[in-house]
Amino acid sequence: MESEHFDLPTCSLTLDTSLPGVVVQWKGYATSAELRAVHEQLLDLINKHRVNKVLGDDTSLVSIAGEDRLWILENWMPRAISAGLRVVAAKRSENYFARVAAAEIETAMEQRLQIKMFDALEDARAWLRGASADPLI
Repeated sequence: MESEHFDLPTCSLTLDTSLPGVVVQWKGYATSAELRAVHEQLLDLINKHRVNKVLGDDTSLVSIAGEDRLWILENWMPRAISAGLRVVAAKRSENYFARVAAAEIETAMEQRLQIKMFDALEDARAWLRGASADPLI
């Protein structure tokens, strides 16, 4: 069941109460400004709806620049965790460079979040539904 949806040029964000969490579906290349704007909107949804899970469909994500990876890890992620984010599941990108970037983020955050990457979106969704949202710290 979905109850709130934002269709942005580079990404769509959907509140999915069946998870409960936010589904992030990338549509392709995102500039640094677009990537950060999507993450800020995602953080707003986490705060507004008090959800602690995110399902990412990174299939069409092209890449994440090094400075944006750093921003996600050092700026956005601590704020998302403070807002209650505890569990992230994602379908891997078809793009090699995006896979490398996502793996770097996953490795850096695995001590602070439950985070897992999948080859199929439905596997990611199923794992996320069953994942406990208890804090790791």
